Amino acid sequence: MRVHGDQDEAERQGLLELLRGRGWRFYQLSRHGMGAVRHSPARADVVVLLADPERAAAYRTVLPEPGWDVFDPREVSWCFTAGHLPTLRAALAVLTATGEAEQASFPAPPEIRGLLSGS
Repeated sequence: MRVHGDQDEAERQGLLELLRGRGWRFYQLSRHGMGAVRHSPARADVVVLLADPERAAAYRTVLPEPGWDVFDPREVSWCFTAGHLPTLRAALAVLTATGEAEQASFPAPPEIRGLLSGS
């Protein structure tokens, strides 16, 4: 079982390096885990990896005003929740592949809104 965990960690680190190479910035979220953000003028793409490897989220949120907390989104245009590896894969496949085209937003689901407060 240890080998599988080492393989997962190696893949996780590789996926994080891909995000870093595509301009994402990384943040330590105190006891919660870590976050990665890629900003554009009107939106932010966000990945949150909680301390539990089975809890993570990725989403695109609109930024209605400067200083908006990207880790507490009110609206999203895309979101995904799962473990670390599936979430990182989804973020790389969807968030880094989509351009600047406008996307319809919807209220952030509860599992996204309460992600950091519920851990």
